[in-house]
Amino acid sequence: MGQLAQQMGKIDISDNESLSAHADGITAAEFRTAQQNHLALRSMWVRAETGNSEFCVINGLLCNRAPAHFVMTHEFLLVLPSSYIQEVIKLAHDLGGHFGVRKTCDRLSALYYFPKLRDLVKRYVKCCKQCHTRLKTSLLM
Repeated sequence: MGQLAQQMGKIDISDNESLSAHADGITAAEFRTAQQNHLALRSMWVRAETGNSEFCVINGLLCNRAPAHFVMTHEFLLVLPSSYIQEVIKLAHDLGGHFGVRKTCDRLSALYYFPKLRDLVKRYVKCCKQCHTRLKTSLLM
């Protein structure tokens, strides 16, 4: 779990491929390949490549424009392929303090975009054993 968090933080989205390789992290090329091989993202790639304002390609990586009504630190969000989604949700929820659906979604949507984000987070939080244990303990007190 911690390894993916370190790797996600080390994705170099610069356009200089020689700088993007990390000994223990994910390269931009590896991440781009994962994005391109994800079937559900294909329509997003097409929309980005045809000039759609919602999606764009930045340094070879698929990004989604952050909604205007969100207060964001970034104008674009990195689109996650399915192979990263579960681990990123786990990190945002578990390491984030086992917050509920809204706060976990807020944390994720500040940096990432992936289809059905809210539904996937809701399912993860609903199945979180530690949250259920904590809830049962607080109800008994």
